[in-house]
Amino acid sequence: MTAQTCSVFMTVGVSVHRYIGVCHPYKSVEWLPKKRVTSFIIGLVSFSILFNTTRFFEVHISNVCYRSNIDYYMPSLQPTALRMNDLYRQIFFGWAYTLVMYAVPFTLLIGLNSMVLSAVRRSRRMHMVSQCGAESEEFSKKAERKERQTSIMLIAIVLLFIACNTLAFVCNIMENMGAEGVIYNTLVTFNNLLVIINASCNICIYMLFSDKYRMLLRYYLFCDWSRQGDLLVSSVLN
Repeated sequence: MTAQTCSVFMTVGVSVHRYIGVCHPYKSVEWLPKKRVTSFIIGLVSFSILFNTTRFFEVHISNVCYRSNIDYYMPSLQPTALRMNDLYRQIFFGWAYTLVMYAVPFTLLIGLNSMVLSAVRRSRRMHMVSQCGAESEEFSKKAERKERQTSIMLIAIVLLFIACNTLAFVCNIMENMGAEGVIYNTLVTFNNLLVIINASCNICIYMLFSDKYRMLLRYYLFCDWSRQGDLLVSSVLN
């Protein structure tokens, strides 16, 4: 749950970063220095741990059972009194979890990415109007293609995130309404699968749309620590 909280708000952070870069390009260096981004990541990890602290006290090992089908002793987990407490469930799952994990990030993601798409369209029209000469036209096309690829990559990540986390929102609502049963348990199983798919497929989106990501991945994957590899990484990062 801590990792999922990090994933949700890291996606929001990427959207904020992209929004500032596209909609406020002249202020991006001032607003997004490396120190501030690092502080955001450290703060996000700390918040995720604190927000999910009570999760560690929601279950306990009630018994160790022998499973004959796998020939192994398995611990049996049961909810604690805290997990079954109505006030705790109403405050944490009914309000805090719903707001922090769904309402706030979904609203920010939809709003920020809508503004990014609008800005990219305006920029495209401006490039088409201001083109003059073959060299300028070629540069404009490259810049436009790069902006479009980056924006599509971010939109794809956000759409994948929303698609894979909407079921979790539905499960949370069902739990708050007390609609727990066979259907709820089945949806929770599919929800866990979708969360794993979301975490696993982001790398495919980066590989598909980002030349820099492919180059850096190849560099680290094949441990190309040569002078040529270092020059490659320097050219990609600059």
